[in-house]
This record gives sequence, C-alpha cells and structure tokens, in this order.
Amino acid sequence: MRIKLKTGGSQAIVSLADDATLKDLFSEISGIPQVIKFGYPPRTLDTSDVSAKLSVLGIKNGEMLIVSLDTETKDVEPVAAPVKPSAKPVDASDDTPYITLGPSLFVLLRKIPDDNSCLFNSIVYLVFGASSVDDPFNAANLRSVVASTVIENSLGLYDKATLDGKSTHEYGSWIKQPTSWGGAIELQILGDYLGVSILTVDVETGNQYWFNESASNFIAVLYSGIHYDAITFQTQGEEVHTFVKNSDAGNQMIEGVSKLSSSLKQQGYFTNTSSFKIQCVVCGEKLKGDKDVSKHAKLTGHYEFDETK
Repeated sequence: MRIKLKTGGSQAIVSLADDATLKDLFSEISGIPQVIKFGYPPRTLDTSDVSAKLSVLGIKNGEMLIVSLDTETKDVEPVAAPVKPSAKPVDASDDTPYITLGPSLFVLLRKIPDDNSCLFNSIVYLVFGASSVDDPFNAANLRSVVASTVIENSLGLYDKATLDGKSTHEYGSWIKQPTSWGGAIELQILGDYLGVSILTVDVETGNQYWFNESASNFIAVLYSGIHYDAITFQTQGEEVHTFVKNSDAGNQMIEGVSKLSSSLKQQGYFTNTSSFKIQCVVCGEKLKGDKDVSKHAKLTGHYEFDETK
C-alpha cells in the first residue's frame, strides 16, 4: 500500500506491504510521533499496539496521515522546516512582493489564484507545497475536513448564530462547494486538523490573528479583505513555509509578516469590505460591501461573486 505522510510543513509518500504494522509505519517516520490522524472526519490512530496491522486499524491504500512529532528529545531545535528549494533567489526583477530582512533573507508573498478557494489553497501551498495548488483535489479535501467537523459538531461550537444562519448540515454542504469562501471558522478547524497555528495578518488594519494558537509550529497567510495569499520565508535561496514558535527564525518571520503587510498596505493591496463593489456571478446584480453580499446570499442562495469597478 502507498500512504501519504504529512509532518509539519513536509510531506512524503511511502510504500508499505499490504500487511504492514504500526511498527513498519513508525520506521518510515523521522521523529517520535505524538498523534497520528487520518480519515474524514479526522480521527486519532490508536498506536498502543505496534504489532497491529494498519489494515485492521482502518488505514487503507492511498490514505493521508497527519503526523504530529515530539521534538523535545532532539538536541537541536529545528528553527524551520524547509519545503522546497526556490528556483532562484529573490531579486529586483522578480514581480513577487517581498521585503528584505537581511543579506539573502526575505519574506515573500506567494500569490494564490483568485478562484474562491484562495484560503484553502494558501494552506495547501504552505503545507503540501506549491505544486499541490494545481490539483483541485487538495483544496476539496480541506473543504471536506471543515464540512465533516462542523456537521459532527462534537464540541457544540457551531449553531446558526455562528454559521451565518445555516444549520450545521447546511453549512457543511455549502462549504464543500468550490464557489464558497472560507474564513475564521475554516482557519481554526484546519489549523487544528493539520497540527499547526495559522498566523493571519489583515493588510488594511495590520492586525495579526492566531488560529489554533496552542500548536508549536506555525504558517502565515495574508488577508486583503476578500482574498488570501501565502507568506513564505527565503534564506540562502531556500524557501521555508513552517516555523517553530519562539525560535529565531519564527520571530524573524513574524517581524517580516508585519513589515510585508505594511508595505502592501502602502501599495493599496487591500479591499475595504464595507464599501467595495461586487457583482453576483449568478444573476448579475451589483452590490456594495460585505453586508449587501451577505444579505443577497441569504435571500437568493447565490454565493459566487466577483469584484467589479
């Protein structure tokens, strides 16, 4: 069987025998696993018996496992998890927005397609790698995680008041549609599911928000008012996506996120959601501000919009 392992900001595909055990799986994981989650909705794998066969535990061919590692026994704290080498170092001719923190040290905005799945694909970019954004299956999987978590509602967190007037089942069906926009609910659920904090910076206000704040590692996204992009770190030509909190690299990243946001605000890279003009793609009605959009969506069931002049 082939299994996809996702650990922090890296991922790998491993091949195991059909009768492989937990012990065989652990031999493929670098580090001491704390928690392994799998399935939709995500559930924790029982690791109490290392001789247990993966098939008996519910692991099947093609399964994706989310692995949280215990790094406390390591002698050196990893300051960041490299995801992929950058094709080239940043320079003035590159149209990628960035700020410089030092020699060969940059914080970059990685622009995500404006296709109504920008929140999900920002996370896909940072957790699974840039090329994973090209496969719509990855964003759809994250939408399914959110839908399952809301519908299950095991902690009683979701009701019509928190779900914009929708029941948990209505919201679950809605968020699985590729035209539905994600927000704070999705960031919190996906941060918890993936085992990372998600630092979100609002360009217009400069405010920073942490989702799943208790996690030890974090990724960063930028919110322009109607769109999300990924924020990455580049050092010596190597791009880094995931950071350990309170590490030197992590603190540099937080500083860089703030500076990048400020720079982009000066360039007008944000939309004031109380006054922006938008058009319903379904019926063509022109609207102004997020309140009109929300009202229109509730009245018509239309959820696909484009910004207009």
